[in-house]
Amino acid sequence: MLNVSSFYNEDEIINMIFESLKTELPKFESEISIYDIKKIIFEMAKKIIPDEIDWADSEKFGKNKILIYNKHKVLQMDTTELIERIKELHKKYIA
Repeated sequence: MLNVSSFYNEDEIINMIFESLKTELPKFESEISIYDIKKIIFEMAKKIIPDEIDWADSEKFGKNKILIYNKHKVLQMDTTELIERIKELHKKYIA
Protein backbone atom coordinates (compact mmCIF):
# COMPACT_ATOMS: atom_id res chain seq x y z
CA MET A 1 0.00 0.00 0.00
CA LEU A 2 1.16 3.52 -0.76
CA ASN A 3 2.35 5.79 2.05
CA VAL A 4 -0.18 8.60 2.39
CA SER A 5 1.78 10.73 4.86
CA SER A 6 2.15 13.69 2.49
CA PHE A 7 -0.40 12.77 -0.19
CA TYR A 8 0.62 10.95 -3.35
CA ASN A 9 3.66 11.07 -5.55
CA GLU A 10 2.52 10.70 -9.16
CA ASP A 11 5.76 8.98 -10.22
CA GLU A 12 5.37 6.43 -7.43
CA ILE A 13 1.82 5.66 -8.56
CA ILE A 14 2.94 5.24 -12.17
CA ASN A 15 5.80 2.93 -11.16
CA MET A 16 3.43 0.78 -9.13
CA ILE A 17 0.99 0.58 -12.05
CA PHE A 18 3.82 -0.54 -14.34
CA GLU A 19 4.81 -3.22 -11.83
CA SER A 20 1.27 -4.57 -11.83
CA LEU A 21 1.20 -4.75 -15.64
CA LYS A 22 3.15 -8.01 -15.49
CA THR A 23 -0.07 -9.80 -14.64
CA GLU A 24 -2.45 -7.75 -16.79
CA LEU A 25 -0.77 -7.41 -20.20
CA PRO A 26 -0.48 -11.16 -20.88
CA LYS A 27 -4.29 -11.31 -20.80
CA PHE A 28 -4.37 -9.38 -24.11
CA GLU A 29 -2.87 -11.51 -26.86
CA SER A 30 -3.82 -9.17 -29.71
CA GLU A 31 -3.93 -5.39 -29.98
CA ILE A 32 -5.10 -3.67 -26.80
CA SER A 33 -7.65 -0.84 -26.93
CA ILE A 34 -7.37 2.51 -25.18
CA TYR A 35 -10.48 1.53 -23.21
CA ASP A 36 -8.76 -1.64 -21.96
CA ILE A 37 -5.64 0.31 -21.01
CA LYS A 38 -7.68 2.88 -19.10
CA LYS A 39 -9.54 0.07 -17.35
CA ILE A 40 -6.22 -1.53 -16.32
CA ILE A 41 -4.84 1.80 -15.06
CA PHE A 42 -7.99 2.49 -13.05
CA GLU A 43 -8.17 -1.01 -11.54
CA MET A 44 -4.48 -0.96 -10.62
CA ALA A 45 -4.77 2.55 -9.14
CA LYS A 46 -7.73 1.41 -7.01
CA LYS A 47 -5.61 -1.46 -5.64
CA ILE A 48 -2.72 0.88 -4.83
CA ILE A 49 -4.59 3.91 -3.50
CA PRO A 50 -6.77 3.59 -0.40
CA ASP A 51 -8.53 6.91 -1.09
CA GLU A 52 -11.37 7.59 -3.49
CA ILE A 53 -10.37 7.86 -7.13
CA ASP A 54 -12.39 8.58 -10.24
CA TRP A 55 -11.95 9.45 -13.88
CA ALA A 56 -12.23 13.21 -14.28
CA ASP A 57 -14.83 14.80 -16.53
CA SER A 58 -12.96 15.30 -19.81
CA GLU A 59 -14.87 18.50 -20.59
CA LYS A 60 -13.74 20.10 -17.32
CA PHE A 61 -10.25 18.63 -16.88
CA GLY A 62 -9.21 17.36 -20.31
CA LYS A 63 -8.77 13.80 -21.55
CA ASN A 64 -7.27 10.94 -19.55
CA LYS A 65 -7.26 12.52 -16.09
CA ILE A 66 -7.76 10.64 -12.84
CA LEU A 67 -8.77 12.48 -9.68
CA ILE A 68 -7.47 11.16 -6.35
CA TYR A 69 -9.26 12.50 -3.28
CA ASN A 70 -7.49 12.68 0.08
CA LYS A 71 -9.26 14.62 2.84
CA HIS A 72 -9.55 18.16 1.44
CA LYS A 73 -6.98 17.70 -1.32
CA VAL A 74 -7.37 16.43 -4.86
CA LEU A 75 -4.54 15.18 -7.03
CA GLN A 76 -5.20 15.41 -10.74
CA MET A 77 -3.12 12.80 -12.53
CA ASP A 78 -2.73 12.93 -16.31
CA THR A 79 -2.56 9.39 -17.69
CA THR A 80 -2.03 10.28 -21.36
CA GLU A 81 1.70 9.49 -21.36
CA LEU A 82 1.11 6.37 -19.27
CA ILE A 83 -1.51 5.15 -21.77
CA GLU A 84 0.91 5.66 -24.66
CA ARG A 85 3.76 3.91 -22.83
CA ILE A 86 1.55 0.92 -22.02
CA LYS A 87 0.36 0.78 -25.62
CA GLU A 88 3.97 0.70 -26.88
CA LEU A 89 4.99 -1.84 -24.22
CA HIS A 90 2.12 -4.10 -25.25
CA LYS A 91 3.05 -3.84 -28.95
CA LYS A 92 6.55 -5.05 -28.07
CA TYR A 93 5.10 -7.78 -25.86
CA ILE A 94 2.91 -9.28 -28.59
CA ALA A 95 5.51 -8.87 -31.37
